[in-house]
Order: sequence, then structure tokens, then C-alpha cells
Amino acid sequence: MHFMGNSCQLHQSALLLRYSKLRRFYCRLSLFFQGGSSMAFLLIPVILLTVVWLSYVRRRLSELNENVNTAMNQIGLQLSSRFRALEALLELARTHGLSAQLVLLPPSINALSTPAQVLEQEQHLAQAMSYITVAAESHPSLKADPAYQRCMEAANCYSRVVYTSSLIYNDSVTRLNCALEQKRFGLLAGLLGIAPREYLQFAPDAPVACPVQPSQPFRREPA
Repeated sequence: MHFMGNSCQLHQSALLLRYSKLRRFYCRLSLFFQGGSSMAFLLIPVILLTVVWLSYVRRRLSELNENVNTAMNQIGLQLSSRFRALEALLELARTHGLSAQLVLLPPSINALSTPAQVLEQEQHLAQAMSYITVAAESHPSLKADPAYQRCMEAANCYSRVVYTSSLIYNDSVTRLNCALEQKRFGLLAGLLGIAPREYLQFAPDAPVACPVQPSQPFRREPA
């Protein structure tokens, strides 16, 4: 009987030892999962902040790039307006007996055009302006025509507006390029396909290359 009592005690001790080991194992497992949950709670805000920052950078770069495109498109609109004024001057010159052999092609500047394309088309328009001015000097009737003076004033006005638009374009390019030079923006800009843009450099005398002639007041002849 004494032997059987000892064996029961040993069996109970073994069970208690196994139970304590299992309990320690489950406690460690619970601590592990609790630590993982706290780590997840720490990572979630970091991930959310990263997503918000990337969204801000993407929106900011897209906005800066769009400003450059808008400024270039505005230059194209002003060049088209100047073209129409010069076209009206050429048509007026033909009505005064001037055989104008100059052929003007309409500008094709859009938001994705390059500064080199703008300068090329601006040069064509400047040559047309010079041609008309020289022709008017040899045809007094054309130069004295009020319609000529109005069209010439409009052409010169659009010339100055083109130059002003180029300043806005260059300012937009500066803002975009400065943003792209920052390392935090550079990588995302490459993924978005946004690259630095070139500046538009007119000649130093571009704003006054074709000075505005003072328009004479239009007087109606007495009936």
C-alpha cells in the first residue's frame, strides 16, 4: 500500500510538472501575439502617413507640371492671335496693291510643345512683321489706313503678351525644377514620368522688337 501511494504521488507530480510547462508555453505564446499586435498598431499609422505623404507629393508634382503645360498652352493661344493679326495685315496689304508673296503658317503650339518650337514659330511671325513694316514704308496709303494701324497695334500687343506669358512659363518651370531637385520628390517624379523642363529664352529685345506705333485718331469725313 505504501508503494502504491508513492507511485500516485509521483504520477501527480509529473502531471503538475507538465501542466506548469504547458502553462508557461501558453503564457509565452500569448505574450508573443500581444507583442505582434502592438507592433501592428505601431506600423499602421506609419503606413497611413506614408500613403498620405505619397499622395501629397504626387498631387503637388502633378500640379506643378500642369502649371507648366498651362503656361505653354497660353503662349500658343497668344501666338495664334498674333498670327491672325498679321494675316489680316497681309490681306490688307494686298488690297492696297502690294503683291505679298509671304505665306504664313498657323502656329501649332500646345501644352506639350518645347521652347525651341515656340522660338521657331515666333521667328517666322517676327519676319512677317518686319516684312509688313518695310512694305508699309513704301506704300503710304497702306500706312495711313486706320485698319492697318489697328491691326499693327493688335499684332504688337500680342507680341508683348507672348513675352509676358513666357515669363509666367519660366516661373512655372523654375518651381517645377526646384521641386524635382529635392530627393524626396525625385524618385516619385521618375515613376510619374515628370522630368525637368527647359526655359524659354527670348532675345533681350523681344518685348520691344516691334514697338507699338502711336495710333492716330480715326476721324470721320463729313458727309
